[in-house]
Amino acid sequence: MEKLDIIDIYDQDGNHMGTEDRGVVHRDALWHKTVHAWVVRNRKDIVFQRRAKAMLDNPGKLYTTASGHVNAGETLEKAILRELDEEVGLNPSAGSMEKLFTARYVGDFLKTDGTQFRDRAFVEKFVVFDDTPIEEYRMPQDVLDGVACFNMRGLMQLFQERRVSLEGQELVGGRVVPVVVTCGEFLTTGGATCLETFGPVVEAILQKVGP
Repeated sequence: MEKLDIIDIYDQDGNHMGTEDRGVVHRDALWHKTVHAWVVRNRKDIVFQRRAKAMLDNPGKLYTTASGHVNAGETLEKAILRELDEEVGLNPSAGSMEKLFTARYVGDFLKTDGTQFRDRAFVEKFVVFDDTPIEEYRMPQDVLDGVACFNMRGLMQLFQERRVSLEGQELVGGRVVPVVVTCGEFLTTGGATCLETFGPVVEAILQKVGP
């Protein structure tokens, strides 16, 4: 018997309405919560995951350090710690994280396997201050090819089209190598720009770390 993936569901105003299987949630466009954990190293470099090139959806794209659904009854903090452990092998302390803001996401699209995916999510965005070297990150190879980190101020210049590329560091095959990226390598949806997708997060973090 297939194991159900149960998550909390809400009305559009954020009132808890019960629980439901994740497949039903995305079939029926039910509101639920997800977490986005953004790791910042040395209070200046932000870490992105590199999705595996073998993945059907958005292969090779750069995205949130770790993200996922909040399980039924799970706190946001526990969800973040779980996702960081599962996706990049990181185990920071709960005290290293700070909430940035909550965003509402609505998206309906066909997946590459032809199934309909209807998303209605309250996205809880957090920053996690952790200086673990990226060569110590451990990732499931069928999901991620690596992680990359970039200076946040330089990243904002890239997103604002004040520069065409940005240098950073990327963990590839267990080795940290230099990398140069453009906006086209970051995962955006629904025609949104990099600035619209990632700018609010980076700006919120920069406000916390100061000049």
